[in-house]
Amino acid sequence: MSALEQPFIDAIGAGKIEGAVLEGRSTSNKAYSKAMGNRTLPDGTVKPLESSSILFLASATKLLTTIAVLQCCEKGLLSLDADQRPQLPEIEEQGVLTYHEESSDIPVTKPLEKPLTLRHLLTHSSGLVYPFIDPRIGKWREAHPEPKPPFTIPQRFAVPLAFQPGEGWGYGASLDVAGHLVEQASGLKLDEYIRKNLLQPIGIDLQEVSFFPMKEGLSDRMPECNPKDPHGRGYSSVGGHTDLFMDGDDNSNSKVFALMRRIFGHLWVAAWMAWSVSVWIFPTALF
Repeated sequence: MSALEQPFIDAIGAGKIEGAVLEGRSTSNKAYSKAMGNRTLPDGTVKPLESSSILFLASATKLLTTIAVLQCCEKGLLSLDADQRPQLPEIEEQGVLTYHEESSDIPVTKPLEKPLTLRHLLTHSSGLVYPFIDPRIGKWREAHPEPKPPFTIPQRFAVPLAFQPGEGWGYGASLDVAGHLVEQASGLKLDEYIRKNLLQPIGIDLQEVSFFPMKEGLSDRMPECNPKDPHGRGYSSVGGHTDLFMDGDDNSNSKVFALMRRIFGHLWVAAWMAWSVSVWIFPTALF
């Protein structure tokens, strides 16, 4: 495994990253686990990074949220093709972003002309696009700063759509909004729903996964906590979203991989693993 590990060792030595957790499992069920580098605790103590450290999953959270949505559809609590605009008035009222022909510096919006559905949200065809991906949305966000916490998910992502629902593709906060709809339909907070309906049934220890690791007493296992989120409310160290943190140990991940493979097939498992490798090479908190 030296060819796999050496680039990470070199990056740590050069100060480009603080550390990395690498996990893998072969088709013959042979496990590979390697932790390298250090982690800094909230009190400033520096300790070696371990495979049991609680690490930031970032947008890999979207996959678990997708499963939660599909479960709710199976239970009849939600529908993939029902119009969700009545449940998301904050987003509907923003409309779809366009510009005057005379000047690209004057943004205007037009109303949503099509239903906004969970199918759109799950496939990133809703029109909700991250400001750092679409310059037009970024320009609008500069003139309309994000609300300060506390806020609801619809309030947090109440930005104009980049296109009419179903008429394009753009990576963004669609799954955050879909998670909000899971909460509305189930009567549970998203972290409660995921724990009860996804993690417990496959035997994952609830101390291995959390949206609020500091609040739930996991700070001694976390690397580089976000200094702007000392109470662990869930404002992650990258982007300010509410994403999951998870034990890096292969025992937890193999159970999640098995769940993903059963539902989505090997391609989605590969996508999860790609995200895992990328987000578990953790940077110093960016806030």
